[in-house]
Amino acid sequence: MSATPKRKWAELQDGSDLPFDLNVAMSTVRASPEMMSVVDLFGIPQLYTKSLDEIRGGKDYYESIVHAIVSQQIADAAARTMYSNVEKLCAPKGITPSRILDIVGFCGKDGDSLKKRDEVKAVCKKFEPTRKAAGLSEAKLVAMVGVAAKWGELEEELERDPIDEVTLREKLLAVNGVGAWTVDMLMLFKFRLADVWPVGDLAFRGGLATTFNLKKELNNKNANDLESMNEIGMRFKGFRSVVAVLMYRVYDASKAASKTNSPKKKKKKTT
Repeated sequence: MSATPKRKWAELQDGSDLPFDLNVAMSTVRASPEMMSVVDLFGIPQLYTKSLDEIRGGKDYYESIVHAIVSQQIADAAARTMYSNVEKLCAPKGITPSRILDIVGFCGKDGDSLKKRDEVKAVCKKFEPTRKAAGLSEAKLVAMVGVAAKWGELEEELERDPIDEVTLREKLLAVNGVGAWTVDMLMLFKFRLADVWPVGDLAFRGGLATTFNLKKELNNKNANDLESMNEIGMRFKGFRSVVAVLMYRVYDASKAASKTNSPKKKKKKTT
């Protein structure tokens, strides 16, 4: 194996707002035999070449979480439309925790009585006609309101320097309607935290299988598959996010290659 290059990775990125040392991360990841060719092919992920504000599209923490909730399990175009509808509902004040609670008719203090799912659902039920008009599912609205109700403690975690990834994950997962995939996507792509390992994501698993020569259909619900994925992740502990982001590039490239190499169907001649 060739020696790790002395390339200064940080020269290629904004660098001022990353919560980890990119030079160390890229060098550590590239030191792996399997990852060397991946890093050499794709280079530094674009996620780390832009400022955090650019990555979030100007959205603050709460707006980023709402966007992730809205985007879960739907196509990009549908997510954009739905988020635009939420923006219109919250105008002119914008998407904020207090505005969301106000819209659904909650008049309490800091959402203290909205900690339980049944209470959140009851409040959201009153909002049903407007919710449907905006194209929001009940589950998505419940999650948005749930985050707003717990915003005080969530914001406190997000403002820590550095952010405690384990504690933040626990607090986000404690919100009704917010699942592990949503938390992974937030922490990986919106907060750019250092050590996210999104085993629940299909594309990530596909890239991992290709890069580390694992079986094609990895299943995060299968104990053996999960153990294999986590064992690989532990090799990059502290910088797993960099590997994860590169796995999406591998997956996309593999899909593109399979489409190019697949035999084209001959058109039947019409008489």
